[in-house]
Amino acid sequence: MSRSFRRLAAVVVLAALMTMAALASCSSSPNGVAQKATATTSPRATATGQPGSTPSATPTPPSACGGKLSDVLLPEGAVQIGSTQTTGATTTCAYRVSEDVQSLATFFKTQMGKSGWRFLHDTPEGPMGFAQVYFKKQRFATITLTQHESDTHTTDVTITVESSQ
Repeated sequence: MSRSFRRLAAVVVLAALMTMAALASCSSSPNGVAQKATATTSPRATATGQPGSTPSATPTPPSACGGKLSDVLLPEGAVQIGSTQTTGATTTCAYRVSEDVQSLATFFKTQMGKSGWRFLHDTPEGPMGFAQVYFKKQRFATITLTQHESDTHTTDVTITVESSQ
């Protein structure tokens, strides 16, 4: 096994463990009171248009983890579940989105590519989900997409980014 492969495997395992811990902590607080979902910030407006024409405002999707991950964009209507957690060089946050798993998989592959992330692979995560792994400038991003337990058109999304610097 090459050193880089072992490192990548260790990052994927770490991301999977953090994802499971984040999802487990999102279901309820220790005192039995359900956590309240908080909406992400409103989309920022970006001017677009042809040279010589009047620019129009086009919403830019909000970035993940309360803006801490400016190069990881969120789909419209993503609702953050719990709070953003940063431990060492790893930042994790979870969302609930009213879209099916496949639509979100396509969204993230497109947006992450536009933001300069290189898609490495996806890995099945149970019968109704999978994890996408990306790489950019010595950072690994793992986006776990899992169908919500009671609604086939709602997806639980966990985003974990680890810097190797």
